[in-house]
Amino acid sequence: MYRIIEAISPEVIFEEILSSYFDKDYLHKSRSTLETDTINRYSETHVVKHIPIDLYNVPSETFFQNRENMLKRIEGLTDINGFNFRKRITVLALHKEYI
Repeated sequence: MYRIIEAISPEVIFEEILSSYFDKDYLHKSRSTLETDTINRYSETHVVKHIPIDLYNVPSETFFQNRENMLKRIEGLTDINGFNFRKRITVLALHKEYI
């Protein structure tokens, strides 16, 4: 991928990335993907404007972590009361596939 970017020699790189990941990927460098590694490497030797593009209005990573924690808590409570929450989730997921 680096060779492709280098051959094109762009002055601007638009990257489809969630804004919640941009700082992790480029400022803190706590996440690494093929794209981030390529852009970081290219930026070391070239002057390039890097613009994150978030095409979707996606909630933050915290939202998804909170959602997962909520589902675990609900699952624990419903198992105590004798209701199998997982079966309900599976049924809902199958239902969405056919809509």
